[in-house]
Amino acid sequence: MIKAKLSYTCPKCHMTSHNPNDVANFYCGRCHQFAEHLRHEQVTDFKHITDLYLTRRDCFTLALLTLADCKNPEGRIVHGWVTSTFTGEVIQHAWCELPGRATYDDGSEGLITVAVDLTQLDEGARIVPAEWLYEQIRPHNMKRFTFEEACAQALIHGHDGPWDQ
Repeated sequence: MIKAKLSYTCPKCHMTSHNPNDVANFYCGRCHQFAEHLRHEQVTDFKHITDLYLTRRDCFTLALLTLADCKNPEGRIVHGWVTSTFTGEVIQHAWCELPGRATYDDGSEGLITVAVDLTQLDEGARIVPAEWLYEQIRPHNMKRFTFEEACAQALIHGHDGPWDQ
């Protein structure tokens, strides 16, 4: 059962609307855009390595390209079922986990895992602590792949995911 949302906050300009029509349609009166239209915007982060026309809906390809571009041997592609922050529906999704360093409020530093999700409409939510993202999207049935494993799966299946193993 999907809960009715009481407000909608635009991921682009961060304006919050309590208008029931805006909430129901994920519409921003300031940007004059529906969230669904934002999801169809082109992602150009990888123009230096591919001519593919990618949108925020291409999560499996974006995750594979993220890991290819960062060249971090500790990085992982993650496939899983998540709860959409917009609709509340459970959907299949892909993102990356990479090791990182954090500076905490007390000035101390430590290792963390960051989630890199280029499908996020809010630029500030594209690279975040994995723990924070996981509280938002409640992932389950997750499968993690190294870059080499992901490339092998892509060759076996002929697509960027999701892959049944």
